Amino acid sequence: MDELQKEFIIEANDLVKELDTALVELSHDPSSSQQLNKIFRVFHTLKGASGFLNLERLETLTHEVEDVLAALQSEEVKVTPALISCLFECVDVMKYILKTLEITGKQPSEIDITLSKSLRNFLTNPEFLRNSPSSKKEMQEPSEDLHVSSGIHSIRVNLSLLESLTTAVSELVLIRNQLMNIGAESSESKIEAPLKRLNQITSYLQETSLKAHMQPIGSAWSKLPRLVHDLSQSLKKDILLKTEGSEVELDRQIIEVLQDPLLHIIRNAADHGIETPKERHALGKPKQGTIFLRAEHKDGAFRLIIKDDGRGIDTNKIREQLLKNKLVSPDELESMYEKQLYQTIFTSGFSTANKITTLSGRGVGMDLVKNKVESIGGNISIETEPGKGTTFILFLPVTLSIIQGILVRVGQQRYIIPRSSIQRIITLHPKDKLSFKGTLPSLETDEGKLGLLFLYSFLLEKAPANTRKCSQYIIQTQNLPTPLGLVVEDIEEVQDVVIKPLSDPLCALSIYGGCTILGDGTVAMIFDPMGLYNKTVGNFSQIGGVHG
Repeated sequence: MDELQKEFIIEANDLVKELDTALVELSHDPSSSQQLNKIFRVFHTLKGASGFLNLERLETLTHEVEDVLAALQSEEVKVTPALISCLFECVDVMKYILKTLEITGKQPSEIDITLSKSLRNFLTNPEFLRNSPSSKKEMQEPSEDLHVSSGIHSIRVNLSLLESLTTAVSELVLIRNQLMNIGAESSESKIEAPLKRLNQITSYLQETSLKAHMQPIGSAWSKLPRLVHDLSQSLKKDILLKTEGSEVELDRQIIEVLQDPLLHIIRNAADHGIETPKERHALGKPKQGTIFLRAEHKDGAFRLIIKDDGRGIDTNKIREQLLKNKLVSPDELESMYEKQLYQTIFTSGFSTANKITTLSGRGVGMDLVKNKVESIGGNISIETEPGKGTTFILFLPVTLSIIQGILVRVGQQRYIIPRSSIQRIITLHPKDKLSFKGTLPSLETDEGKLGLLFLYSFLLEKAPANTRKCSQYIIQTQNLPTPLGLVVEDIEEVQDVVIKPLSDPLCALSIYGGCTILGDGTVAMIFDPMGLYNKTVGNFSQIGGVHG
C-alpha cells in the first residue's frame, strides 16, 4: 500500500465517522438542509478521491448514494425511515471496504448488489417520490477542499514518537524535582537563577507534551448517535441522544478506555431505563425518551454525566436480586444505605432484567464498566429517582502521565494523594471526640458525619487507638459515593507527580494507583481514594470493614 492510499484511508475514516451523526440528525429533522448538504459533501468528496485512486467499488457506491442525495436536495425524493436505514447500510459497507483496504491493501472481492437495487428503488418507486415536486432548489456546489488538512497548521506524527517524547519529558520533570530539592538545601546562590530557568522550561515542556496527548471527548462518543438510532429500532422505542461539552479535552489514553464503558451505559439506559412509547404516554411523559451526555472539567478533574429520563432504579428489585443470588446476607442488606445499594449493580453476575436478550440480562457489562473506569484512576457515582430517571457520573483524571498531588506522611513513610480527589483538609486535634460505632470511626463536622480511615492503622491492619497524643490531618475526599476522611500524620507539600506503573505483584493492590520518584530519589506510592473506599466501606461484600 502506498503512502497516498494510507493517507486516503485515514481521511476517509474521519469522514465516515461524521456520517453516522449527520444521518441521525437528519432522521430527527428531515427538513434540515444543513445536515443534508453536509452528508452530500462527504459522499462527493469520497467519490472524487476513490475515483482518483481507482477504487471502483467505493466510487460506484458513493456515486449511487450521491444520486439519491441529489434527489433529496431537489425535493424529488422524501426522507423516510427506510431511506435513512438504507443510507446507514451504505455507510456500513463503506466501513467494510475501508477496513479491508487497510488490512489487505485491496478492495473486497464482492459487494452485495441488493444495496444498489435499493438505492435505485428510492429514485423510481412512487412510494418514495414526492406527489407534487416543488421547483428544484439550487444545489450548492460541494467544496472540494472541505476536509483537506492544512500543512501549515498541523502534521501527522507517529504515535510511538509522541509517546517517547512524553516519557522523556516525564523523566525531565523528575530530574527537575530532584535538582530543586538539592537547590533548596544548598547555600550556593549562583545556581538559583539556572534552577529557576530550568523549572520554567520544564514546566512549559510538560504542559505542551500533555496538550499533544489531549483530544476532544467528542471523539469517544462519535459512534453513540448511530448506536442509539439502532437501539431505538431494535427496542421499538423513540430515543433521542443529546450531547454537551464535546469540545472538552481529555488524555487520548483515557478516551480509548472510555469507549466500552460508554457503550455499556448507553445500552443499559436504552434497555432498562427508557420506557416504551406506550408506557411513557401512560405516565404522562413525552413519547420520545432522552439520553443526555455532558462533559465538563470541575475541581481539577473531568466529569462525564450520562443521564436518562426513564423509569429510574428500583431499589426493591435490587434487594430481591441480591438475596436471590446470595450476594449478601439479610443482615448485610439491612445495613446498606441507598447509595451503597446502587453500587451493587456493578457486581459481576448481577442483573435485574426479567429475561436474557441480546442487549442485557446476563449480569455482565456493568462490572466491566466499573473495572475499566477504576483502571484509569476514576470512579462512578449513581443518582436516581423512581419514575424520573438515572444519572451516572464518571469522575476521571484529565491525564494519566502527570498529576498534581499532595505529599503526606503516614508513620515514617511518605505517600501521594491526588489533588483532584481532595475536597478539603481538616486538623484532627487530640481533644476531638470520635464515634467508634459502625464500619469506621467517624467525626462530626459542619457538613455532617465523616467516616475516618486512619491510614497508619489500616496499613498495619490494627484498629485505631481511642486516644491520640498529637494532632493529625484529615484529607476529606470528594467524587466518591460517600465522603471519606483519610487520616495522616503530616502534610508536606503540593507537587507535580509523574505516575509510574506498578509491578505485577503490586497491581493487585487496588489501594494504589501507581508510584512516583520524589525529589530526594525515594519512591512514594500514590493512593487511589476509590480503591481505599472499596477496601473499607464501599465494597458491599466487606460490610464489616477493616476495623470490624
